[in-house]
Order: sequence, then structure tokens, then C-alpha cells
Amino acid sequence: MYRSIIKRIPTVLHPQPNSLTYHASLAGVVGAGCTNNSQCVDISNTTCTESTCQCIPGYFADHGEVGCSKIQLGSTCKIGVHEFCSGAVEHSYCDSSSTSCRCQTGYFNASMDTCKKVTLGSPCSSNATCEDNVNNSTCLDDICVCLPGFYNKSEHECMKIGHGMPCSSEKFCNSSLPLSTCVQGRCVCQEEAFLNTSSHICEPRKRLHKTCSGNVPNECRTGNSTCSGGRCSCLPRFYPYQRNSSLSWKCLPKVNVNESCDESRAPDVCLDPQSTCLQGRCQCIWNFVQRGTVCVSKADIGENCNQTAECQDPDSVCRDSVCDCKNGTYVAILPTYRLCKTLESLGSRCLSNSSRVCKDLNAECQAGTCQCKKEYYQNISECEQKMPLNSPCQGPDHCATANSVCVRNVCKCDASYIEDHGFCCKIL
Repeated sequence: MYRSIIKRIPTVLHPQPNSLTYHASLAGVVGAGCTNNSQCVDISNTTCTESTCQCIPGYFADHGEVGCSKIQLGSTCKIGVHEFCSGAVEHSYCDSSSTSCRCQTGYFNASMDTCKKVTLGSPCSSNATCEDNVNNSTCLDDICVCLPGFYNKSEHECMKIGHGMPCSSEKFCNSSLPLSTCVQGRCVCQEEAFLNTSSHICEPRKRLHKTCSGNVPNECRTGNSTCSGGRCSCLPRFYPYQRNSSLSWKCLPKVNVNESCDESRAPDVCLDPQSTCLQGRCQCIWNFVQRGTVCVSKADIGENCNQTAECQDPDSVCRDSVCDCKNGTYVAILPTYRLCKTLESLGSRCLSNSSRVCKDLNAECQAGTCQCKKEYYQNISECEQKMPLNSPCQGPDHCATANSVCVRNVCKCDASYIEDHGFCCKIL
């Protein structure tokens, strides 16, 4: 009978979802007067607050006001009063279309009283649920996952698969990085590709003679080649070789001096720049000579040498470790170099800048020609010593004594002179 009386009392207010306090004049309902908690014990989930039985935080009055139910996702709420929901369930709000508590955008109902942020692995019903919260993600089989070509770096981030990224298979790497493979758990470019450090993608490596940028390492595919002058070229100690047009180019090691070579591949086949392939062997070019495995410039007259072959002038020899003119020649000193010339005959033109230019030892260069020295006279092609007084003679210039002449094939003083102790003195 007591309960029926309670139900007939008109002063009992119907529940207001936006308020946790309800007023009544009798005990047994939410809002009933009280002086302590024991007077509210028959009303579930209430406590005596400000002299009335009120729902504890996170609860609201049931329909009928006989108890308080926990505020959960789906609980009825008053439009615009979002704190009714968020006070009980974090990251929830009062949805105007359903007038019920729902999780905020970017969150999902993990349970009736929990809203969790949407991350990779969260349940979903549309791509937008995932895309709006995790970049580069999608909804697959009702679960948020990374798009193809991306991997879950964390539950909040999908990162593009790139060079150096962790991997488990070549397929995983190739999904975003073509021409890549998985090596030791990392995505790397395949052997026939290189990493373009500007675009961060794997590009096919260039063959020999193809254009290249030179901005990245390992851009050229052929072994022992590099990008030089905008093209893939062999390294300095290698030369390009193609057996026939159907085969790829190769870079083969260049050949040292005096080693066998193929003349059809000249001139690049020889290693030393001053050598060339001649008669099946790398040989030094003109004016250079082999020293060990290299070609050195031949020595000029007066320069050091180890052997005659190192001397530049064909008429020179290596004498006492210095290039010198061989016998029968002399050193002609010219403005820019020296050379060996054959000793000149009497009457021939000569250079007066050398101590020995004339073939005859008793001749010297005078006025640009080889002439006998003062104490000698020319007898056909030789210089013979002039004769003293009273010696036999054959010509006027054959007598050595001053003021003497050849008279009847004998050297005598001239008519104006008289002999005195081997000299011709003028007659006073």
C-alpha cells in the first residue's frame, strides 16, 4: 500500500537527463529528503547530498526514479548537455540525432563505458574512420590497417616503405619501392638498381656509354665504371671492350708496358698514356723510353741516364750516367735544346759555341767555318804544323816563324828581315 501511495503523489518529478538531482517529499525515490546516507540505501547508487538522495557521479535517475543507473555509451541524454556523457565516459558527447551518449570523432566504443582513440588495429565500418585518424590507412576486414606501400611504424603512424626500412620479404619492399629487395631485414635496391638520393627511389643502373647524372654513387652498372662527363665510362686503369655487338660492354684492365696487347683495341688498351699497342705489345711512343712498367721522357744531352736507350739524341750515349755525344760528334747548343752533330770537315760551316766542332784536332771554328789553328796550315783535308826557319816547306803559309816565307822549299826570313836566334828581325 505504501508503494501505491508513492506512485499517486503528484509532486514526484520525472527524470531529467541533464540533472543528477531530483526532488520528492517522500522516501524511496531519487530526490527524496535525507539527513544521512543510510536513508538513501534503498535507492541504488545514491548518496545523501545537500539533504536529498542524489545519484552518485557517473549515474543518472532511472525512469520511475527508484534508482540510479550508470551513464554509458547509448544512455539517453539531453541535446547540447555534453558534460552529462563526458563526465561519465571520457571522450564522449551527446549525439543530437539519437539523443544518446556516443564517442567523439576519432574515438570508438571499446566498451560501454570506454571511448578509445582510433588507431591501427581499431575496429572500423568505413575507410573514413581510419583515414581521418591515421594518415595513409584504410578499413580492411573491419580493421584499420596501413595502405599498400606503407607499414605501421606505430599504432598512430603509417610510414611509406622506403630504402632502409625494416622488411620481411621482397614483396613487402616492392609494394612501395620498385627494384628493391629485402636483405638482412632491410629494404635495399636490387643489384641492377641504385638509390637516387634525391628522389629516394631505386632506379635502373646505367650501362657503359649511357648518360648519367654523377650525383649518386653506384649509378653505372658495368663493373669498374663510373659517371664521368655525364656518361658512364671505364675507370682510368680500365678500357671499354665489346666482343661483338650482341654482347654487353665490359671494362677490362689496361696493359702495362712490354706486355702483350690486341692492336684492334688500341689506343686505349695500354695503361701508360705515353705507350701504344704496337706489334702485339705495349710500347713507349717516340721520345719516351721504358723504365720498369712506365714510359719516361728520354734524357737530353747533359741529363742523367741509366742506359743509352734513355738518351734522346740518336747520336748520344750514356756515359758516366750522363747523356753525352758519341765519338765523332759534338754538342751543338741551340736556344731551347742541345743536339749531337757530326764533327765538321775543314771549310764546312760550324757553330762557335762548342769547344770541339771540327773533325781535325788542329782545327777550330773561325768566322763560321772550320779552319786550321794559327800554328797549322791546311794540306788538302788535314791541318799540318807549320815549320820553323830553315825547315822544308811547300807553300807560302807553311812557315811558322813570323815574317818568314818559303823560299826554294825552305823557310827563310823575308827580304826585309834577318835571322837572329830563330827569329826574323827587321833590318834597320
